Amino acid sequence: MPFPPHDGGAIAMYDVAADLARAGHRVTVLAANTPKHEQAADVLSHLPGVRLLTVPIDTRLNPVNALKNLLLGKVPYNVERFISPQMVAELKQLLRTERFDVVQVEGTFVAWYVDIIRAEVPNLPVVLRAHNVEHTIWKMLAERERNPIKAMYLHHLANGLKRFEEKYLPRFNAVAAITAPDQRRLRTMGCPEPVVFIPAGVDLKRFQIDAAIQPKPRTLFMIGSLNWLPNLEGFDWFLTNVWPYVHEQMPELELHIAGKDTPERILRLRGAMYSCTASLSRRRSLCSAMKS
Repeated sequence: MPFPPHDGGAIAMYDVAADLARAGHRVTVLAANTPKHEQAADVLSHLPGVRLLTVPIDTRLNPVNALKNLLLGKVPYNVERFISPQMVAELKQLLRTERFDVVQVEGTFVAWYVDIIRAEVPNLPVVLRAHNVEHTIWKMLAERERNPIKAMYLHHLANGLKRFEEKYLPRFNAVAAITAPDQRRLRTMGCPEPVVFIPAGVDLKRFQIDAAIQPKPRTLFMIGSLNWLPNLEGFDWFLTNVWPYVHEQMPELELHIAGKDTPERILRLRGAMYSCTASLSRRRSLCSAMKS
């Protein structure tokens, strides 16, 4: 669901739909309404020119389904969770009854639907917006995992995603990458041109600047959804491998954190340093954590 625009994926999808509509286009958004981002069907009614159609899909992790996928799955479990007969039916109905100029698919986990689109309207341009090259993220998580059983399963997911992305992503007419490294990876995987780099942006109209708040020198700020594992892994890495050396050079520096679903262990860092520098004075406000 592209609403509310509180995380990277939702922001990316919301802004594209809103700006296309502002440019005079008619936009139909067919969205998986998942438990994690469940919203009412009218949440985009404030956007003239945008029609939202929702399909409930339960994407929650299920150990039994994960085991079945491990033994018999034809696509990675990350992808299988988004495959829905109801979504297939809704997509077919739209393509059979209406005319569209282009279909934009948002991310690897729903790239499987490209074959449904191709079968219904063979000459309709289908574009992928690659939020990430997913297998590279899961490979990184697997390599850092210390639990051998969990690491083995993460490697299995990463390898499955790599095969899936190499098979499905080149089937699109065009691909838009959010980062330049992903643009290079997508070309290496055989995606046909155009493979373009379109960085994510920020709509500054969403932010109200408070003139009474002045910049504070010698402060560092990290913001990101901490319910997304790569963000959390990156922040943990920063605390362990970077922050101690930065603090040694600039002991007065303060670190401020804001992230959705901040883990309790990070909230407990308020007013104290990470364990690797626990001997530092508590009088310094070295780290503050807030839930956004």
